[in-house]
Amino acid sequence: NTLGTFCPSDSTRQLIERKGLKNVEIWGRGVDSHRFSPGKRDYELRKRYNIKPGDVVMTYAGRIANEKNLEMLVDAWRMLKEPHNAHLLLIGDGPIRSKLEATKTPRTIFVGYRYGEELSSMYASSDIFVFPSLSETFGNVVLEAMASGLPVVAYDVQGPKDIVKHGENGLLVNYDNAKSFSEAMQKLLVNNQLRERMGHKARAYAETQTWEKIMNGMRDRYETYLSSVKNERLQFTQIATSAAQ
Repeated sequence: NTLGTFCPSDSTRQLIERKGLKNVEIWGRGVDSHRFSPGKRDYELRKRYNIKPGDVVMTYAGRIANEKNLEMLVDAWRMLKEPHNAHLLLIGDGPIRSKLEATKTPRTIFVGYRYGEELSSMYASSDIFVFPSLSETFGNVVLEAMASGLPVVAYDVQGPKDIVKHGENGLLVNYDNAKSFSEAMQKLLVNNQLRERMGHKARAYAETQTWEKIMNGMRDRYETYLSSVKNERLQFTQIATSAAQ
């Protein structure tokens, strides 16, 4: 018998349980809120990409690939009401990067893969995190962005909906189309106070999701399982000894 099966989020657990699997538990994902922090905002970095002090940066991080629904994101970006002072920053690389770059979408910045302190600074130097993927089991980049103080716009689907609390630390979009996603982006773009308030709450939530907390919980579950196995073996030994007598 399986003592337990672990998955990263509650929505994934529900999906697995509908498939008939039993004893499904959550092994979440944590974030280093020192490595990813609003304090790493870098105004010189923004200048490097011709981003003015009052401009709003909407950022995506991850693979530039079809499964991330990025063509829809570009469509949603184009639907934002003009004039506006926003930039779309895409961090990462992948098979459709050249295709998206070829659209020559205004105020769109492709920077390729970034790591370490540079990645942390790019998150913190942004203002909104946009994540259009429909096929995640968790979405670590969402939690990294939230730790950096960014409110999130994402679809109300498995993964993001386990992290983002609609109306509190971000906006969840119910309909899979560019218009709905664009409207959520627009709402945060034009409302500085809402964006700031959600960003603070995003950071506060991320600070509760430490790796120490996540791994301590996992260790406790392993100890419970090991204790259960030992008890079962002891009972089996006692039964076998009685039968032999």
